[in-house]
Amino acid sequence: ARFVEERTEVAYMASNGEIWDDVRYGWVVFEKNGVEYKIAVYEYDEFDSTDEDAEVQLRYTDSPDSESYTGGRYAYAKIKDLKNPEGFYLDLNRSHDPPCAYSQAYSCSLPGPDERIDIIVEGGRKWAERNVY
Repeated sequence: ARFVEERTEVAYMASNGEIWDDVRYGWVVFEKNGVEYKIAVYEYDEFDSTDEDAEVQLRYTDSPDSESYTGGRYAYAKIKDLKNPEGFYLDLNRSHDPPCAYSQAYSCSLPGPDERIDIIVEGGRKWAERNVY
């Protein structure tokens, strides 16, 4: 994968129905079977882009045909990986469901409509109930 910096302030609907503001740091771009895909990259916590070990949060939803949580998935990458001019290995099998997938007591940042990748990510938990919220 490779990183494309495109810093943008965004407002989006959170899992609790509120509108939250956030900073999208850019996109992780990768190719699978000759098709290019992109996953949104967000700053989170006490983000410091000069800290090579700082992490960014990747948010996406996969194909509607997937058996994963429909509210989206999270993955993480380190700044030093994003800045590698040769690219980096993106393992979506390490993706996880946000806390709001398990309880309405949590509010989560959800991927926007432009943050869907139309492939099935088979790693991670399968969901019997398609639309949790």
